[in-house]
Amino acid sequence: MIENVLAWIVGIIISVSPPGIQPSLPKYKVNEPTYITESRESEAEALARYNSIAEDLVEVMYDPKTQPLFKDPDGRSHSLAVVLGIMKHESGGFRKDVDLAIGPRSRGDNGASWCMMQIKIGKGRTQQWNFVQNREPRWGDPVNELEEGRYGFELIKDRKLCITEGYKLVTRSFKAGTQLKDKLRIYASGSFNRGGSASKNRISTAEYFWYKTKNQRTWNDNDIVKELAEKHIQKNRSKDIDKMNIALSDSYDLNIRPSFGNGFVGLAYN
Repeated sequence: MIENVLAWIVGIIISVSPPGIQPSLPKYKVNEPTYITESRESEAEALARYNSIAEDLVEVMYDPKTQPLFKDPDGRSHSLAVVLGIMKHESGGFRKDVDLAIGPRSRGDNGASWCMMQIKIGKGRTQQWNFVQNREPRWGDPVNELEEGRYGFELIKDRKLCITEGYKLVTRSFKAGTQLKDKLRIYASGSFNRGGSASKNRISTAEYFWYKTKNQRTWNDNDIVKELAEKHIQKNRSKDIDKMNIALSDSYDLNIRPSFGNGFVGLAYN
């Protein structure tokens, strides 16, 4: 079923940015489009990157530690649609240069905002987080419940960190306001008193993605969470087996050759 979720996400991204189409900026002169050179990629490269984005979104949004924004049975998928809506606007349509921080146009706010969630931290880190309570730190929180923030280059190196750190800001922003269209005001501007238009645009895009693809979503969120957990268990088992094989190869020379003597064929280790 995870394959169905991945196909759903990739389909949404393709609907916004068809692979192989060169993104462009507004024209500065008549009949002179300004192309973003750093975002150029072939159709195959774009599809591979879109699939990678989808895989990272699934890993983060269907992780049991991630709290959905909506409480209904498909709240995780709905929350993922919100993240896609944000990414679409913040990255100029899932652009390669923004995703990989290539070139001068990849980071907004004069270079202060990072990755496809455009997290504004400049040369600093994202905020500390209480991962046990899933909130910002408060006075008196046990030190072992807190995790340090991330630098911008870390968000680029690991897209899952970009999604995770951005989603923390989304979670905080969603706690303010009563109308859905205003839920991303804080995310977009840092204050509930600003960012109304940006919030409405991002929510409208997310809701369009959500309702337009209603018939494509045939899975249950809990089933995806379970399938993902089983996948991780199998992956960890494979890693354990690999480690055991490495340990054995370090202890023995496995270049085995036949050994003859005493009337029988045995095995000898060089």
